[in-house]
Amino acid sequence: MPVNGLVQLVTIVEALLGDVVRTVITRYPQKLGAKRTVSLQLVLEAQTLEDIHLRATDALLNDLSYKSPNEFAESFDSLLSINLLECPAFHRYIEIKATRDIFIHNRGTANDTYARKSGSHAQAKVGRPLPVDIPYFLESYEYCLQLTEWLESELHEHWHSSELEDSRNRPSQLPATPVEPLLELTDENGDAAAPVIAPPSPKVRRRRRSRKAAT
Repeated sequence: MPVNGLVQLVTIVEALLGDVVRTVITRYPQKLGAKRTVSLQLVLEAQTLEDIHLRATDALLNDLSYKSPNEFAESFDSLLSINLLECPAFHRYIEIKATRDIFIHNRGTANDTYARKSGSHAQAKVGRPLPVDIPYFLESYEYCLQLTEWLESELHEHWHSSELEDSRNRPSQLPATPVEPLLELTDENGDAAAPVIAPPSPKVRRRRRSRKAAT
């Protein structure tokens, strides 16, 4: 279970980073750069200039998917002016991604590639199995959350988001009335019975009586 969860976790972060690049490039197609080329066939098949931009963006994302995390970070920085290597959680993510790759390609046994990618964050020496358990998965989940929060803040600094600003300034919604607690009861055999709502406290009963008297 932790391995499957780890694979999905890395896939989600990869998709997130790709979506960020796609969104920015779609909004600012000039960031594709003058050196990127497209085939004549693609140009002839395109219905609009936007189609060409989308195809070129897809090609860029495909190229980025084959880069190492450090190379991806360099490309990400050149495109968005955001240096992922400045985020401590990204370095943890590099190890998490390397662990995912090891379980896919090397049955969970650390090799030289894993050691090179993970650096000081390596979880095991070469030739040893990687310990992927529930605590490791939860730590990985936390590091990925930290990465997304850091990225959100950096993106907001570069491209101000009024939607994010509104969500941060929106007051929290509190329940209008107190929720009655539930009592857990047991039957005659000691088994748990269906929970029931506890009787209201004296303060709540007084409020109810006062409302009835007022009506």
